[in-house]
Amino acid sequence: MAVLAGVRLEGCTLERLDLSRVRLPGSVLDGCTVTGCKALATSWAMLREPMLSPDPCTWVDSQLAMGAFSGLDLTEARFDRCVLTDADFDEATLRRAVVDDCSLAAGRASSGRTSATPTSGGPVTTSSIRARRGSRGCAWT
Repeated sequence: MAVLAGVRLEGCTLERLDLSRVRLPGSVLDGCTVTGCKALATSWAMLREPMLSPDPCTWVDSQLAMGAFSGLDLTEARFDRCVLTDADFDEATLRRAVVDDCSLAAGRASSGRTSATPTSGGPVTTSSIRARRGSRGCAWT
């Protein structure tokens, strides 16, 4: 298992990497694009928040199953065509986040402190995820 402690990734593009089970304690991911990566059971929740207001990150065509996003500020983050099966979004902030054409089977988000504001203006809950394209697609509504 790789450990990337205290690494600052700002405005980076990560393409076709295997980041499975990588630990990121105290690292910063700010305004990055993750494309075509395999990151199974990666603990994104260990990330530290940037000193200034973070730029949203984008995940595209990536395998993010069993990823831990709990407690993260994912405001305006974008997930396009990603596998998020069994992903953990407990207590994450998903304000204006976009999840498009993704698989969220068995994903979870607590109703306690998970904070999200979808484009419709109401709160986002696990029951407000709907199919957008076929049975795999989903979007916060």
